[in-house]
Amino acid sequence: MKAMNLKTCCVGVLAAAALLVWPVHRGFQNYRGYCAAQEKYFSDQDFIHAAISHDTARMGLDGSPGSIDQFIHSHPHCCRVERHVAFLPVPWHARLIGFDVTTIELTFKLTADDVAHGLPYYREEIEVMSCGARGDMRGESIEAPDESNRFPHAVGRAE
Repeated sequence: MKAMNLKTCCVGVLAAAALLVWPVHRGFQNYRGYCAAQEKYFSDQDFIHAAISHDTARMGLDGSPGSIDQFIHSHPHCCRVERHVAFLPVPWHARLIGFDVTTIELTFKLTADDVAHGLPYYREEIEVMSCGARGDMRGESIEAPDESNRFPHAVGRAE
């Protein structure tokens, strides 16, 4: 009888431990920016694509993945990825449940219609969530890209 109770108790403890491992593992993944809906971590290239796709009209792109790839290829210094950086800090407990923000800085030449209303280039920061949804964005027209702050988009690595 005691052996049966001990066995039942051990099975119960192991089941409870197993039920705790999954949320802890998922929380660790979320904290690091895991996208559960797509079952992957976004690379810098994924974040850049997501950010550009939210502003293709101002950039003179048709919005297709091919036009975004061509833009990145033609403008290797267009983008900078800053992981876990938001306009307002994201608390650690929000990151545990999957709310993570990466800020993408884009610098690009405006279309002719937009230039008529101001300066020829635009620099903006776009917050992108773990799965590519757009958060806040802000930007400004500029005379020219800051040559001292040039940055390659370095696929797969944040600067």
